[in-house]
Amino acid sequence: MKSKLTEQDSMMNGFRARISELNALGINIKHREVKFKNRFGNTGVFRERYLTKSDKSKAVKLYNQLNSTNV
Repeated sequence: MKSKLTEQDSMMNGFRARISELNALGINIKHREVKFKNRFGNTGVFRERYLTKSDKSKAVKLYNQLNSTNV
């Protein structure tokens, strides 16, 4: 299982919006900026996101609550 997630890993348009919603719920998602160079030689930066161990347990608890709710 991956321990980091980037915007390049997700095809969801609302990726950043969902991250901010999780932050508002008290799950503090940290990030670091990663520099890269594409095949044409252009450089750029993207954010690599990760959870600390304590926030990971909060995220699992929230995930389980959301999935146990009948829709």
